[in-house]
Amino acid sequence: MPLISVIMPMRNAEAFVHEAVSSVLAQPGVEMELVVVDDGSTDHSAEIVQAFRDPRIRIVPGPRKGIAAALNAGLAEARGDFFARCDSDDWYAPNRFARQLAFLQNNPEFGAVCGKYTLVTENGKS
Repeated sequence: MPLISVIMPMRNAEAFVHEAVSSVLAQPGVEMELVVVDDGSTDHSAEIVQAFRDPRIRIVPGPRKGIAAALNAGLAEARGDFFARCDSDDWYAPNRFARQLAFLQNNPEFGAVCGKYTLVTENGKS
């Protein structure tokens, strides 16, 4: 069983989803699964995710009722002890899971953590 379930809502994310999935799968040292909720994509998003051929990835159909409903559909499929969200146009920083898990395991009074973010333009500039 995975320790972390990452829920990725996706709809027409062809331009960004490869980088988003790659950043999740690159997290070292943690048993995890990536639940991609395809919420009615009409582009090649699903094919891009399927091309990874990674057993940690599961693509599930979304309810087509928006991002909140897609996240709930992903949570219903998740099997991990911890849950993370990664939108299909986001990138995870290296070692994010290791840092956040260490914090949660050493501070059981906390139920959730988040981190800072950097906005990146379509040209890849911070």
